[in-house]
Amino acid sequence: MNGMYRSQVFPRVMRFISVTRILVFMTIFWTVNSIAESKNSLTLYPAEVEAIFSFDHDDRNGSGNSSFSSQETDSEFGVRLVQEAYLYDPDIAWFIVDIEPSIMREDTKSSTLTEDSSGRNLDYFFQADILQETTLPVGFNIQIQHSSDLLDGSLGSQYDNVIDTKQASVDWKLDAFPISLTYRDEVLDQEFQTSLNDQLSKRNENLQNWVLKGGSSKLDLRLEHENLDDLISTRNNDFEQDEAYLRHWLSWGRASELRSILEYSDRNGFNANKRLTFEENARIQHTENTFSRTFYRYFSITQNTETEEHNSKFELNHNLYGNLTTIASVEADAARSDNLDENIQTVELFSRYQKQDLFGATVNAGLGVSYGETDRDSTFGLVDVVDESHTARLNGVILNTRFIFTSTIIITDSTGTIVYSEGFDYVVNNRSGDLTEVQIIAGGQINDGDSILVSYQAQALPSQKFSTTYSRYNLGINLGWLRLSHSDSKSNDSLISGADESFLNDTRFTITDIEFRWELNKSDLLLGAQRNYQLAGGFSSTTYTYKQTFSWTYSRDFRLNLSTIESFTEEEDQDTDLYSLDLSIDWRPLPALSIVPTVGFWQRQDTENSVPRSSSEDEFITAGFKLHWKYRQIAVDFSYFRDRRTLQTNQTVDGNQVDEYKYMFRLIRKFL
Repeated sequence: MNGMYRSQVFPRVMRFISVTRILVFMTIFWTVNSIAESKNSLTLYPAEVEAIFSFDHDDRNGSGNSSFSSQETDSEFGVRLVQEAYLYDPDIAWFIVDIEPSIMREDTKSSTLTEDSSGRNLDYFFQADILQETTLPVGFNIQIQHSSDLLDGSLGSQYDNVIDTKQASVDWKLDAFPISLTYRDEVLDQEFQTSLNDQLSKRNENLQNWVLKGGSSKLDLRLEHENLDDLISTRNNDFEQDEAYLRHWLSWGRASELRSILEYSDRNGFNANKRLTFEENARIQHTENTFSRTFYRYFSITQNTETEEHNSKFELNHNLYGNLTTIASVEADAARSDNLDENIQTVELFSRYQKQDLFGATVNAGLGVSYGETDRDSTFGLVDVVDESHTARLNGVILNTRFIFTSTIIITDSTGTIVYSEGFDYVVNNRSGDLTEVQIIAGGQINDGDSILVSYQAQALPSQKFSTTYSRYNLGINLGWLRLSHSDSKSNDSLISGADESFLNDTRFTITDIEFRWELNKSDLLLGAQRNYQLAGGFSSTTYTYKQTFSWTYSRDFRLNLSTIESFTEEEDQDTDLYSLDLSIDWRPLPALSIVPTVGFWQRQDTENSVPRSSSEDEFITAGFKLHWKYRQIAVDFSYFRDRRTLQTNQTVDGNQVDEYKYMFRLIRKFL
């Protein structure tokens, strides 16, 4: 199926007789109406017919302490049929049918297994838009989708999967408050068996979803009910979830407004939890150069424990000549949970200077100080941290909380949909100061710079009362060819009463960054260096990063891109050296032909300072190219890559090395 539809590989094929009936029906349908014409008020657009052939091969070999060899070859041949039509007028009733049946074959060879599998696949999609583009007050949308695979192996293995999706929506096209109601039903059936002697694994899943959405110039509303009946042979993941979202904003006077947000979520069954968020944010313009913001936020979550948070803040902003902004603020935070009560009061003064053209340079500067007091009443039990946001880094990121139980860590993508796997996508390291570090693994699902959410349980800190002084400043200069920035922030805790000072957490974060950029004729060169120092909970780390990027454009049809990074991290118990290189060429020798060769290299070396001669080295190299060629009714895609990964530690004398060869061929022949 093409990119306009949901891309999933799901399960079980219809009976062959059903596929035959569909193909016979569509063949007769298109034979009679091979060109766009009108009969009985039904107009058919010219049909699209494509033949698709694809071939994938993957060869993997391991040496050293993990010696193995495996080969896997997948081939598929199918036909894609697409028909669009409308009744009376495209704005009144528009339809599309997309059918793609195919046959598949898989061959697997290894030192312990030789097996071939063959099977069938059927994907089809139907969509109808009724009255959507008319002036009538109501419109309808209907979608039906089916995706299935059936594979039978020579050794008795079986893969039998199917997913069926039905969706219907009604849109009320009201001028003042348009509303849509959508119902979606998704059914998954899956059967899996590796051989005749193995137990048949089954999974049945039915997800039902109701969504009501409405909005106006001042209000957004969303109500959703979701029900999952998910039965796995080893556990039951059934749940029901109700969600509500309401946002309202009101403007008055000049640049003054009030924004309100209400979010509610109640989930029963698997991973049960209840959340409530309420926010009020008021901005009032007092004079030409002065305005204030008043903010209040309430948040509560009940999961393993019950947590309730209040946050309120008032700030006064003053602008001088549009370049200098001074902000004075007062903030109060309160958190209540089963094992912890915490109150924080903070006052802050911050000034920011911005100048677009100061002797040819753009200048940014800031200076701020704050003072706060924290009163913590703790039972020394457990606390839940849910969806703590971080930016993933290859050289690691320190989590915010101390005394974390690492076995409870769950990491997802920024939407909370994809759950990553420890050991494959990331590793967890214990650091001094009772801190925890998450380090992503090259080649996994997490890329450097991705936003991730981390949830975990931690030991609550003991009862204390302490004060915190906080200061920060930053300076940035941009001359176009030169960019220089420096920022520093630090906090110092002073014990007033309660447990000893070892539970206090002084912090400091310093970043110095410089970049030189030259643009000469058809080339662009950038050289940069950065020093990043962080101190938290007694743990300190300094990272020096050097980056170089170079691009050269010979013509519109040839462009070269090169990027290299060297990073050196010094920590109390471990040093990490990181090197990476990426080279790609975008070459278009013909208007319909593109060739993109790429080379990538990545290496990370860790040395344990506390253990003599204890070190590990992880290296990943990839090289290959992609080719795309299109000529009239034919489109060809071909790619070839070779990957090599090597892991060497002082415990694995021979090391572990994995070589992988991958190539893919895809041919599309369009007939109509």
